[in-house]
Amino acid sequence: MDNFSVARFISKTTGSSCISSDETVIKLIRDYDYDGDNALSLTEFLQFYYDAAELPGSRREACFDNLTNMNVRPDLVKLAEVVDKALFSRKQLMPRFALQANAE
Repeated sequence: MDNFSVARFISKTTGSSCISSDETVIKLIRDYDYDGDNALSLTEFLQFYYDAAELPGSRREACFDNLTNMNVRPDLVKLAEVVDKALFSRKQLMPRFALQANAE
């Protein structure tokens, strides 16, 4: 994630506007860019989340609020995947399935 991606992430999770030159973006990349490429790899980004979740108090709650705002459960499963699995497992109950399985 480059600084533009980090700013979009912050905007999406907090519901407020964030630009790529914001101090929060710069600090996040500076603190977690271990390989010095001025961007966050998946491993670096997940380390940020692990560190935030370990902190007690409001920052930990903010971490879980961010996940909720991104439609991700605390166990890192996307809500869309849960819905898809639930719908797929109940396809036998759908009228279309019943009609197709038994034309009479």
